[in-house]
Amino acid sequence: AIETPIFVSERVDEMRVNEYTHTYDSDWASVTSAFWKKYWVPQLSHSRTYVLSRSIDEEGRLITKRLHVIYQRLPHFITALFGNITVYGGEETIVDPKNRTLTVRSKNLSFTKQAAALDVSVYKEDPENASKTSFFKQTTTFAKTAVIGSSQIERWYAYNEGHHHTKTVHVINEILSGKLQPDYSVPEKSCDPKSTKKKAM
Repeated sequence: AIETPIFVSERVDEMRVNEYTHTYDSDWASVTSAFWKKYWVPQLSHSRTYVLSRSIDEEGRLITKRLHVIYQRLPHFITALFGNITVYGGEETIVDPKNRTLTVRSKNLSFTKQAAALDVSVYKEDPENASKTSFFKQTTTFAKTAVIGSSQIERWYAYNEGHHHTKTVHVINEILSGKLQPDYSVPEKSCDPKSTKKKAM
C-alpha cells in the first residue's frame, strides 16, 4: 500500500488544515465493506455509533447519518476544565455505487464553544487500477479564541484526527487481510441519548 501520512499541515486564516492520502491494495467494494465494520474491532471500540437515519436519494445514493459517542482518555487540561466527560461527533456518509465513491463528512458536537473540527473523507475506485482504492482525507480545525481553552482544544482535535487516521488505515487493512474480525456483540443501534454519560460542552 502507498501512503502519504500528512502532506499538508498549515494554518490558513487562523485555521489548521491537514490532508492525508492512502492507497488500499483492495477493490472499492471490499474497502468500503471494511469501513462499515471498523468500529466493531477492539482497536476502535472506544467509539460507539448510533444510526440517526438512513435513506436512498433520487440519485440512488445511500445516505446515512450517525452519532458517534466516544469514550476515550482525554488530555489533562480538558478533564481539569470539564471533568471526565464523553465526547460526541456527527457524521454523514454518502455511498454512490454508480460512481464508486464513499464520502464521509463529520464534525465535532463537543466543545463547540471552544473549537471546530471538520472532516471530509473520500474512498474511491483507483482510476488507474480498479483492484485498488484511493483514499483522501482533509481535516480543518480552528479555535474560537475568545473562549478559555480554545487553542489547546483546537490543537488536540488536529492531533487526534491525525492519530485516528493512522489507526483507521491500519484497522481497515487488518480487516481486509482477515487478521481482525468484527465483534457485533455491541450492535449499531438507534440513538438513545439516555444511555450516554455526561455530555461535553
